[in-house]
Amino acid sequence: MVLRKSVLICLSTIGLILSSGCKESQFDGEDPGNDTYSIEIGEFTSLNNAKSYRLQLDKKIAEQGRIQKVNDRLYRVMLVKYRTSFEAGKDAYRFYRDSLIESYSIFRNGKETVDEFRNILFTANYDGRPSVYSFDLLTKRMKVFWSRWGNEVISLNNSKDRRGAFITSALSFGKRGGLSYILDVHVYYLNRDADYTEEVGDLGDGTQLYTYWEKEDTFKVNITTIDSINSRTIRQEIYPFSSFGKAEKTRVRNFDLLKEGFPSSPKRNPVLISPNNRFQLRQVISGINNYLYLKDVPEKSEELISSSKRKISDARWSDDGNYLFVITENKITARPSKKTEPTGELIVIDAKQKKRVMTFGGFRFANLLVQGNFLFFDKRLNEISQIGIYDFELNKFYHTISIPGGCGLFNMPM
Repeated sequence: MVLRKSVLICLSTIGLILSSGCKESQFDGEDPGNDTYSIEIGEFTSLNNAKSYRLQLDKKIAEQGRIQKVNDRLYRVMLVKYRTSFEAGKDAYRFYRDSLIESYSIFRNGKETVDEFRNILFTANYDGRPSVYSFDLLTKRMKVFWSRWGNEVISLNNSKDRRGAFITSALSFGKRGGLSYILDVHVYYLNRDADYTEEVGDLGDGTQLYTYWEKEDTFKVNITTIDSINSRTIRQEIYPFSSFGKAEKTRVRNFDLLKEGFPSSPKRNPVLISPNNRFQLRQVISGINNYLYLKDVPEKSEELISSSKRKISDARWSDDGNYLFVITENKITARPSKKTEPTGELIVIDAKQKKRVMTFGGFRFANLLVQGNFLFFDKRLNEISQIGIYDFELNKFYHTISIPGGCGLFNMPM
């Protein structure tokens, strides 16, 4: 009996050890769940120190505070719970900017993961070929993120939630005899959470290529070729992919070059209505002037915000619909005796205050990316392409990304 009892005790002890070993960490209060993200704002060697720190948190974030026990000598104070790394990073940066926290990292399932808000992907040259870089918003440092021999990056397309991105590359591209060419096109899907890239499409050669998000869950690559037998026939293949990189059924369209002309890439239309459906931008053209009016639908009012001799080429809103960003540009008029360079403006409008708060003027502005409290935009300084970063909530220019050879948000300027 004594021997049997000893065996039972040993087995029970082993069971407890295995049980505690399988459970990596514990949260006080409500467990945030295995598929959520958290913001780590402090590490401590004792539970009392962790509790003391949590009690001192600002009331704006105190309710999110949880203590995670990693082991007897490590306790983390976490802010929970978020659906994506991007959402967690967006809040974390704002808390940091407003001095509510001193430092932070993004965690998932007890492990640190990439902060998809803080680390911005963009394109620039590396080792003589267009590649993908990453920019850290906090440190303002850059590093090469993706670069492969034989793959010149044509476009970089991020998903809306920043969990994934599509990288479209070619062996080479350019013009030959007045006709564009693109050789050996490949499509790669980048899973930022898992930190891996896989090839999802080998599209061959073409004369024209463009990429775009048709919907939030559908990414498309259009590649156009000229029929080798009948040069009047233009063949366009449309390759759709899910937001997670799964290739779907390819669609083919044929065009008669003489009757229909060469198919043009889809234009990015200005977004005139705010995401909250409260505001609407209206452009009135009178003579050589363009007048911008902002309509407040609930208030049934409309005010003149700005005027310019240039036309709107793009317009985007902040996520909450309270800020509007408008790009205007002049038309290039061909003159034999004088070369006219394109110029433009980037106008920032506070919709709630119904006023223009900032205007950037320069050679030319192109792509816009609105991310949290930041506006990223392609710009030019003389012949060098750069990326400007502006904090529109603070009405403060934050930084300029500049790399020898130029850079761009979604592609390298041609």
